[in-house]
Amino acid sequence: MSDKELELQNAWKVNQYLADENERLRVEMEREHRYVDIIKKTTEDVDEREMMEVCVAAMKIVKACGYRVVYGE
Repeated sequence: MSDKELELQNAWKVNQYLADENERLRVEMEREHRYVDIIKKTTEDVDEREMMEVCVAAMKIVKACGYRVVYGE
């Protein structure tokens, strides 16, 4: 394989990785926007499953920021 072919192959792999990462981030952002919409509802309008999803997402965000999640008091 020539240097040019290898360079093109590597560029294609990088492009594919970036496309996959872009799609992953798009899906994640859609999910986060959905959580924001759920939080904006009144608590009477939110079912238990939706609220649990929001709580789990919030804990993941807190952990990703380097904080500990403490359950209870």
